[in-house]
Amino acid sequence: MSQYDNIAHKYSDPKRENHLQGKHQIYSSWLRHCGQVKGLEVLDLGCGSGRSSRLLAQRGAKVTGLDNSIEMLKIARKIETEDPLGINYIFADAQDYDLGKQFDLITPSFLLHYAQTRKQLESFVSAIKRHLKKQGRLVAININPDNPVLDFDPVIKNTNSVSWVDPPWKNGSQLLVTLYSSQGQARVSFYCWYWSKEVYEEIFAKYGLSGVEWHWPKMDEEGKTLRPNDWQKLEQKTGLAIITARNSE
Repeated sequence: MSQYDNIAHKYSDPKRENHLQGKHQIYSSWLRHCGQVKGLEVLDLGCGSGRSSRLLAQRGAKVTGLDNSIEMLKIARKIETEDPLGINYIFADAQDYDLGKQFDLITPSFLLHYAQTRKQLESFVSAIKRHLKKQGRLVAININPDNPVLDFDPVIKNTNSVSWVDPPWKNGSQLLVTLYSSQGQARVSFYCWYWSKEVYEEIFAKYGLSGVEWHWPKMDEEGKTLRPNDWQKLEQKTGLAIITARNSE
């Protein structure tokens, strides 16, 4: 069972998709690095409730979403039924699947940092490699290895915190992520795992993914307009990074 099965109901609130940092910093940055996706075959790994899949499909991509949480997929499929975008959602584990085809773009959003062991992380990347066309691209949202922890800030509405559970800065150490409501109450908690940039890049290279780059999510112009006095502070209050790479083989 995925740890998200128990908290999936927290992701059914449509207000989440209008959260300023999520909409105007994290996902807008991710979409910018995805580039022009119209007509591309895209595999959205760890698609969850389908937010990232829908953003890609709305821009003309042919999207397959894959997740190992049946409860999250129920939300995604319900939204697809109500507002069809042609997304095919598949229940499978991101380290053990074979879709029998390759994709132009693979987007493991909030996925790679759930690898509990280096072997599991290699399994994720190996499966990505098998399903990525030559010169196909990977664009991921991930915990930033240089800045993985995040203090709770009561001034920022619907914010989150990330703290060490295991000894800090050790590969494979566990992190606790807690999401808070606008009233400062803890709504959802789950775990992810720390891996250094060196480990990610070693594994990418092992499986033929080259040109690896790490990008800090930037606030878009609409976000700056909505929060003219503190958008810079908000921009710094994230422990995430965008990873881009290409299948060079």
